[in-house]
Amino acid sequence: MRMRLIAILVLPCALFLGPTSGKAQTATFTGNEFRAWCQQALVQDASQQTKKEALEATHCLGYLSGAGDVFKLWQKSTLEHGGGNPSPVCLPTPSVKVDDLVHVVLKFLNDHPNRLHEAYPSLVLAAFSDAYPCKR
Repeated sequence: MRMRLIAILVLPCALFLGPTSGKAQTATFTGNEFRAWCQQALVQDASQQTKKEALEATHCLGYLSGAGDVFKLWQKSTLEHGGGNPSPVCLPTPSVKVDDLVHVVLKFLNDHPNRLHEAYPSLVLAAFSDAYPCKR
């Protein structure tokens, strides 16, 4: 049980702080790149995308799906352990879909152009926290 709790707590750190590509580990993609990737995820006709654009769309969808899963597990763990270590994000489970998360993140990035230079993991957290705050 304790190992499961540790895994749930470590996973968000790995998700938000770990390397995200084949780029040098010291390099971090910004909100600018992530916004472009997520815009590709909304393209209706994937046959109109280059292989690079399709890969970028997949990165956005995979990252947001994983982040959503982390916060769902965190919420569940918080409830199971009497409210200790509450999640900063409370997704409306199971109704939230990855497409919803893409729209939430794009809206946040478009509404905060002054933050696009920041690393995208912190922007995803800010977007989720803004759209899905937990009731305290």
